[in-house]
Amino acid sequence: MKFRMRDGVAVIVLASPPVNALTHALRVELDRLLDQLAVRDDVMAVSITGEGDTFCAGVDVRQMDKLDDAPSLRTICRKIENLPMPVIVGLRGMVLSGGVELALAAHYRLAEATSKLAMPEASLGLLSPAGATQRLPRLVGAASALDMLLGGRPVSAEQAKLSGLIDGIVTGGIRAATLQFAEHLITHKSPLRRVRDMTKGLRDPKYFDVIAKARKTAGRDPLRVKSLYVDAVEAAAMLPFDIGIEFEEDRWQQSLADPQSTALRRLFAAEHQLPTDMVTRDAETRRRVLGPKAQEILKRLRRSQVLAAEMMFAMGRSKGAIDAVMIDYGFAQGHFGAEPERVSPQERTEITERLIGAIAGEGGRILQEGLARRAADIDAVAVIGMGFPRWHSGPMHAAREIGIVHLREKMRDWQVESPVWTVPRMMDEAAKYLMGFDAISVQRP
Repeated sequence: MKFRMRDGVAVIVLASPPVNALTHALRVELDRLLDQLAVRDDVMAVSITGEGDTFCAGVDVRQMDKLDDAPSLRTICRKIENLPMPVIVGLRGMVLSGGVELALAAHYRLAEATSKLAMPEASLGLLSPAGATQRLPRLVGAASALDMLLGGRPVSAEQAKLSGLIDGIVTGGIRAATLQFAEHLITHKSPLRRVRDMTKGLRDPKYFDVIAKARKTAGRDPLRVKSLYVDAVEAAAMLPFDIGIEFEEDRWQQSLADPQSTALRRLFAAEHQLPTDMVTRDAETRRRVLGPKAQEILKRLRRSQVLAAEMMFAMGRSKGAIDAVMIDYGFAQGHFGAEPERVSPQERTEITERLIGAIAGEGGRILQEGLARRAADIDAVAVIGMGFPRWHSGPMHAAREIGIVHLREKMRDWQVESPVWTVPRMMDEAAKYLMGFDAISVQRP
């Protein structure tokens, strides 16, 4: 982080390459500086920008479990909001998650025309942890807030300006414009504008109609965190701000402890750590393209899924029952394209375990052969290539969710019916560890 004083303006530049992530070290430094600024009588305004091509891309997902380590992002945002002089943030590039939360805590927000803001935490099964569910509705109302929080889609600077999320769009350099705006506020003795004190967005007469509709939609969504977001945005209109923040923190802790979030965060890391010989990105569409090695893995996983479904049908399970279980589990469609049927809980459990056992068993053989080095690589390929439900993080993790030892014992019974359920040696190894297949790393030949 960089800091200097200029004509009564405290100029703060976030500097944590490459995307100014809010690491613990940066939070400690920023927290200490904010405490100092709060008691200095020579500071009349504060400007916060980021070094490089982006303001701030939030917290590194690998540090999510440590986000509450003091000082938390929640604490940082509160200190920014409570400073006795106006705080202006200047946004540029893709501003994500914690970067948006910092901006919401400030008193004024400017952005370059090409900036975009997004809150993608829901895709990781997480509630935003630092006040967004309470501040955002106060600025833009329930509809726009929920669209941003639940959808995770980037909002352009122009859209942000129209909704009231930001105060202005600058055409020149953001750092100079932010400093100039700070000097303007000093000259005109402009008041603080704490988002916590705003009520415009909360006064929308359709606020609770939006909440009711969103609750119904969230109830049908496989991502459980979306219902928590609806609860928190509703709380923004019903509770005093400080109590609303406590409500949000409770829901944040719930989301963090949810196994679904653990699975989604693991998958996020796996997708971003896939070896370059497994995946590339199309230069024009930016879509991920699986390489030959990943295609071979995918072919084998798909074959095991097909064989398991066909074998269960041959053993007397109906096509409609098998497809119903697959769709309920999260696949876009079943194997047979049959009309889904009502399935008993016991039947649902067995079909699910037979499918996951077959796919994860093949994944174990792929590990044994060294075609993949990590179970997470196999899972990422399965999600990208065969539409395996993201919130289960892939077949290898799904086997751990079921219980490696339990699944192995079942497969030992089923393997006499078909080789598709043959227990691989690597599953015996995985059963020794709490982390299951994730505890195993093999060297490629």
